Amino acid sequence: MNKIVFAIIIIIFSSQVVFCQTQQGLSLLGGVEYTGTTYNYKFQQNGSILKRNCVGGNFEVGASAALHYRFHKNWAIEAGVHITEIDLAVNDNALISKYYLKPTSNVSDGDFDIINFYYGPRISGYYFFNTSSKVQPYISAGLSFNHVSSKRTITNSFFYSPTGENLQLTAHYVPYYTSLNLETGIYIHNNIKQRKIRYFIGLKYYFAGNVVSGDYKDVQNGTILYTDHATASGQYLGFVIRIGGLLVKSKEKPHTKNKVSSEDIDNNVKRDSHVSDSIPKTLDDRTLNVQKVITVKNTTIHIKVWDHETVDGDVLSLNLNGNWILEDYELQKEQRKLTERLEAGVNYLVLHAISEGTAKPCTATLLIDDGESIQTFILNSDMNNSQAIQINVEP
Repeated sequence: MNKIVFAIIIIIFSSQVVFCQTQQGLSLLGGVEYTGTTYNYKFQQNGSILKRNCVGGNFEVGASAALHYRFHKNWAIEAGVHITEIDLAVNDNALISKYYLKPTSNVSDGDFDIINFYYGPRISGYYFFNTSSKVQPYISAGLSFNHVSSKRTITNSFFYSPTGENLQLTAHYVPYYTSLNLETGIYIHNNIKQRKIRYFIGLKYYFAGNVVSGDYKDVQNGTILYTDHATASGQYLGFVIRIGGLLVKSKEKPHTKNKVSSEDIDNNVKRDSHVSDSIPKTLDDRTLNVQKVITVKNTTIHIKVWDHETVDGDVLSLNLNGNWILEDYELQKEQRKLTERLEAGVNYLVLHAISEGTAKPCTATLLIDDGESIQTFILNSDMNNSQAIQINVEP
């Protein structure tokens, strides 16, 4: 029951927090971990009396909250707090064998599962692998400091009425310990109503020495029939899910690209005199500049986008009439093709910069094919200004 209540609290907590995006910035993370019981059990009687109890699905849960700072497109650091469940789960193999009992997951028939929790600070470093999709593999390494949250000594007992035997296990938890962890998984980013929700899904392995020991005895009519002693380390494998969103986005200093400067975006490229008043002046807190007004004959168009210069890590999103049709896409030499449907009358297509790469601003070639004509354009956008094309449908 304690596990179920704790898991519900974690789920409620994690649903309220927000996480990180591919741009550099500071983010808040919340997550849950689901693990098996700790590994490396050792027994004084070599398992002839006690053995590790894996029957019935002995799983442990944990939760974390952290600040995640992505200072580079590949690198990030993270610091936060966590709480982790550590169990001592064993059963009396001698009793089960003697009376031909079937092990269960309950504290009965010689089965024990003593639960305790550790909490403390945690720090980690991350490396993200470059991809052209919304999914990025990552690896992470970190250090955790763990302090016991309740009693260091916990005793569970069970009376086996058929024979009058009283079974007793006393667990001793260390007051604090440190652990190293390695994590690998996938990072998924998706703009949900522009809140830029992000997810981590991964596997994390913890390394630590002995964190809990247990003294066991079987007493019948005041006589100790046998005893055993167990130890368990803090090594275990966990399944990790985290979710969240950006808190503070890093400001980038203006920097020029060889062929096009940021001044070209604002001053040298004139707005067409036939720009419709229905097109917004800003999008996602950036100034929107319509650089070209074109006419197409059909409402269905094919759009191609690619990097016509040196591929330098430009990342962009495309917005058509207020809807994101391509998100967080890293430009390639190969053309990315989209098929979209226009509204009758005035439409607008926006190039929105996510990252300006190593040479700024973000520059891309766009091709629009309505089935009767092909029109090609070069658009430039930075972190303050987005360029757009007005598309008028005139059958």
